[in-house]
Order: sequence, then C-alpha cells, then structure tokens
Amino acid sequence: MKLIIGTVLGLAAILLALSLTSTALAQPIPSDLVLIATNQIPRTGGLYSIANWPWYPPYPPGCWTSYAAQGVQFYYSPSLGANTVFMDDRELVAMQTALRLARRTAANDAPSVPGGDGGDSGDDSGSGWIGGP
Repeated sequence: MKLIIGTVLGLAAILLALSLTSTALAQPIPSDLVLIATNQIPRTGGLYSIANWPWYPPYPPGCWTSYAAQGVQFYYSPSLGANTVFMDDRELVAMQTALRLARRTAANDAPSVPGGDGGDSGDDSGSGWIGGP
C-alpha cells in the first residue's frame, strides 16, 4: 500500500511541477522557437533548458552533445537571436524525476533488517540488542 501511495503522490508532484512551469515563469519562453539540427547549434551563446526555465542559468557551450544523444530537440528564437538556444528536455527531466521518486519509494519499502527498527523511523534506539558481539 505504501508503494501505491508513494507512487501516486510522486506522480502528482511531477504533474504539479510540470503544470507550474508554464504559469509561474518570470519571463515566458519565446513563442517563435524554430527547430534546428545539432550541427546548427552555435559554439558560443546560451543553451537553456525548457524544463528548468527560468530557474537554471544557461548551460556551458558544448554540453548539448549528451542531451542530443538522449533524443532532446533544440530550438532557437529569431526574436532573441541565433546564439540563444533552447533544448526541449521536459520529457527527459520528467522521466528522471519519476525514476528518482520510484527509487526513493522502493528504498522506503525495502524489507526490514533483522533486529532493526523496520525502516520506519530511521532511529534505532538499540532496544532490539540482546548483547553479544
């Protein structure tokens, strides 16, 4: 039951975070984004994550290759100039967040260690110790 509740709460948190990204931005993502190929990404300029806009600063030049290998698409905005590139990593970030929450949930539902406290409180008072080495 813990696994189901944890999974539902985790998915609700992800959906809430994704829904807030479009409404709580200080500056909206430009509406004139144009898809570009990876060989058109400038070697200088700003590379911004759409999933983390506007909270994350631009990524350093050249780091886009690992994202391109994972299927992330890249865009530029004619209104901001060709040196400002956006990567649409929303699906990738959502999957990473879901996996991280699933690992945490699985760790919380792991079988208890014999003589331990069952993993519920994280505080072992030693009450199960009966002496010996």
